[in-house]
This record gives sequence, structure tokens and C-alpha cells, in this order.
Amino acid sequence: MISFSKVFKELFHVKNRVVHMIVLLNAVASIILTLIMLTSSNGGKGQISTGSRAYEIGNFGGFILVLAGVMAMMIFFTSAFYFIWSSVANEKIGRQQTWQLLPISSSKFYLANILSSLVSYIYMGLLQVAIIALDLLFGIMVSDGIRKWVNYIFSGTELSNVEVAEIAQGLILGALIVLLSTILWYLLIGIYHYLTRAAIEFMPFAGNKFITFLIRVVLLVAFIYALSMILNVFSDASRIIFDPSRAQAFDTMYLANLQLLILDIVFGGLNIFLYSRFVEAK
Repeated sequence: MISFSKVFKELFHVKNRVVHMIVLLNAVASIILTLIMLTSSNGGKGQISTGSRAYEIGNFGGFILVLAGVMAMMIFFTSAFYFIWSSVANEKIGRQQTWQLLPISSSKFYLANILSSLVSYIYMGLLQVAIIALDLLFGIMVSDGIRKWVNYIFSGTELSNVEVAEIAQGLILGALIVLLSTILWYLLIGIYHYLTRAAIEFMPFAGNKFITFLIRVVLLVAFIYALSMILNVFSDASRIIFDPSRAQAFDTMYLANLQLLILDIVFGGLNIFLYSRFVEAK
């Protein structure tokens, strides 16, 4: 039997090739968009204002800051693209004969497939954040105006230990919600795929196109409803992550994480059951 870690590592490398392409395209697209924005505004004023203070940063400093902002906004699009691509890739990998011939149990392979996509997503996010941080660090090093602006911002920021702890708690809980929701996304895609395939290929009425279509519609409605619940969780959580005055509201985030964890366990078990019985290699 091949080890779980070896299969996971191989799947992780496969998906990271796409991650590197996405990050590279994000960087190139961000540079092009930044140049277009600065050109259309004739280079801007070459300064940045905070309250009544204004700091001269020059055109190059403006390029550095605008580039960081554009790359940060592009993370939303890269994440959406990765979700769509990885969802399709997970299903294709799960059905490919090359992978199914590996001497490993169905449950371990399924977990390796899902978790490798999740870890690749985390890696992509960290890589993009690191690039933005390096861009800002370079701006601080080369621009005296940016350096003074950053010093002014941090000099006026004073948080107590309790506030820092509460903000950190909110960030951790928020990150867990993102991770558990990502896993749930993959599981919902998988269960929709497996159930529709089971209805089409294995049930007695497989030849009845109307019933097959009806099952697809019902499952799709249930899928969309589940996604709307996830969005509501995000909406509730985002209002309290950076609000230390509502520390008691962290109970909501703990509850959200618990609910998502339960859903992940239930749908994960169901997916493994369906995968081991209804998926044929192609």
C-alpha cells in the first residue's frame, strides 16, 4: 500500500503548478492595470493624505502603493478562479484510472484529493500576501514619503493587550470559517456530482430523462441553498472580526465553526461512501 503522505504530496505538486500560473498571471495583470490607472490619471498627484497630513511619495511611490492595492483586490478573482478550477480538477482526478489504480483505500485517496486542494489554496493565498508585503516593503525602503506615512499610521495606533487578543481571536476564527467553508464547497460539489451520476447510471429509471433532469434541479436547488447559508455565515462573521467591543459576539463565530465542522463531517462521510461505490475510473 502506498502511503497517504506520498499521494497527498503528488496531488499537491500537480495543483501547485496551476497555483503558480494563477499567481504569475495575477502579478502581470496587476502591473498592467496599475499602469493603465496611473496613465489615465496622468500619474496622479504623487502624494498620499491621511487626515490633514499629506506625504510626497512621487510617481514611483504611487505606483508601488496602487500596485499593492490592485493585487489585493485581484485576490478575490484568483480565489474564485481557483475554486472553480480545483472543483473540476478534484472530480476529474477522482475518476481517472491512473489515480484509481494506486494501492490506497478510496477514503484515503478522497481525503488526499480534497486536502491537497485546500492546502494549495492556502499556499496560493500566502504567496499572494507575501508578494504584496514585499511590494510594500520595497516601497518603504525606496520612498521616504511612504516611510513617513507608515510611521504616522502606526504611531497613532494604540491597542491594549485585551484588544489585540480579541482581534487575533477574531482573525483565527474567521480563518477557520474560510477553511471549513472551502472544504464544504468541495464536498457539496462532490456530492452533487456523485448523486447525479448515481441517478443517471445506476438507478432503474436512468433512462428517463425527465426524472434525471428533475433530480439534477432538486439537487442544484439544495446546493444553492447550502451556499446561501455559507454566505450568511460570512456576513455575520465579518461584522464582528474587527469589533473588540462586541467580544460576546465571538460565540456566534464559535457556533458557525461548529456548524461547518459538523456539515463537513457529515458530507465528507457521505462523499467517501458514494465515491467508494459509484465512481468508475475512466
